[in-house]
Amino acid sequence: MVNVKLDEFATYRSSYDYTAYLSNRDWAFEYLRRNSKFQAVAWEAFGQAPKSKLACHDIKLIRLKTEQPAAEEWGLKFFPNPDIAAPKATVFWTPEADPEIVHVTVLPREPGEPHDLFDETIKKCKMVHLTDDKGIEHLVHVGPGRSVQVRCSGHTLVTTKPVKTSFSVDAVRGLDSHLEIVKRATEVYGDHVKTPPVFSQKARLLRNGLIALDGSRAGLTDRQIASIIVGDKSVEEGMANGDRSLIQRVRYYRERAHELCEGANGAPPRPIDFMCDTR
Repeated sequence: MVNVKLDEFATYRSSYDYTAYLSNRDWAFEYLRRNSKFQAVAWEAFGQAPKSKLACHDIKLIRLKTEQPAAEEWGLKFFPNPDIAAPKATVFWTPEADPEIVHVTVLPREPGEPHDLFDETIKKCKMVHLTDDKGIEHLVHVGPGRSVQVRCSGHTLVTTKPVKTSFSVDAVRGLDSHLEIVKRATEVYGDHVKTPPVFSQKARLLRNGLIALDGSRAGLTDRQIASIIVGDKSVEEGMANGDRSLIQRVRYYRERAHELCEGANGAPPRPIDFMCDTR
């Protein structure tokens, strides 16, 4: 998946800048698409991937005509292209894999009736609409740096008539949990995105894991990977002083990333695995 030349260390790390603001569902796919078993089955099934078409507002429409049991074993509604990075990949997780899926109710909207949230979503996000084999409608909103998945109920979204949406409360999780999920979901609008990107501690650790995993698979040494992550000067100064901790840290990044990629006890990585702080 990675092809890096030794003289490209200075720019190689910046190729991971897209991970700065990923949501948990995006992180899960970044690790899942690096799982060798997943790549094999995903590419085998990708030729039979459901067809899509564009609707108004450039919304992509997808319809599943049959169940997708092979994909559901990986926590997915269907197999996406494993070569496309999150959040641009068309990924729909099952509710069991992603407890942070937002539930919304779709209601008819009177002509001329304002609805700022729906209008803001159309304006700022790319949207993919999925009707699954049971007729349930789902949406993925792709904003700057991250994506969020929505499960719809009530009125259909596949209509020429105006509609509006309202968030529904999941009584099983409780109000506080629901509001926190909704709060994180609204970050899809991208007001938090900065240039250059600002990594949280969690995002930096997960990004370093991807760099260590990809670099190792590309044949780079731990020292070379450390140079990508913290800079060649820092590594040289540390080694000159007999400090190899930066290089040793790469092993931790790689081992942790391998565990996330392959999944604990062989289970595939899913958004639920990334909900807690990663240390």
